Amino acid sequence: MVSRRVLSGLLALGVVLAATACTPTAPDDGSSASPSAPSPSAPSATESATASATPPETPSATPTDSNTPAPVDSGEKVTQTCAQLVTAQQMYEYNSNFSLDDGWTPAAGSRAATAVGYRGVACSWINDSSSERISLGVAHLRADTLASIEAQRAGGTQTPWGYFTVDGSTGRADAFTDDYWITLDSKTFFEPGDAAQLVEDVVGALG
Repeated sequence: MVSRRVLSGLLALGVVLAATACTPTAPDDGSSASPSAPSPSAPSATESATASATPPETPSATPTDSNTPAPVDSGEKVTQTCAQLVTAQQMYEYNSNFSLDDGWTPAAGSRAATAVGYRGVACSWINDSSSERISLGVAHLRADTLASIEAQRAGGTQTPWGYFTVDGSTGRADAFTDDYWITLDSKTFFEPGDAAQLVEDVVGALG
């Protein structure tokens, strides 16, 4: 027979085993944390750019009249030819020794060349005996340009048609009408009367 002491030990061992089976096992540290709420994600670069405010455009300044340069007077084309401004008959009556020189070109910087620069006409007649010349320039200009040129040419002897001056050995006549500047020069001009008839002929041709 099994002794009473052995039975008592087996009984105690069964009680211990039963207690161990009923005790719950503690969870691992990884499973003990309760799930946390998801954190909001940072906005993307595109969302930030869209959300940022766009500065308003500043309208450009409108130029005022004071900043606008005045238009340059280029002159109106003179349609009359040299033979029309002073006809062959008129030049013959003035001095029969002068003939129109169709191949002549005014010297740079001369008054006749300035007239050409305004889309005007330059002409020259040559003395068949002495080779001296009479040069003519005609320009069709605005009133303000005419006034400016007249102010520059003022001096010498004032005449009914403009001014007569002597520069060295050359006489110069500058005549002004409502629309035209007429300039004549020649070494044969010694006084206003020497150019007066030609000025009248040109004024008459211009109408």
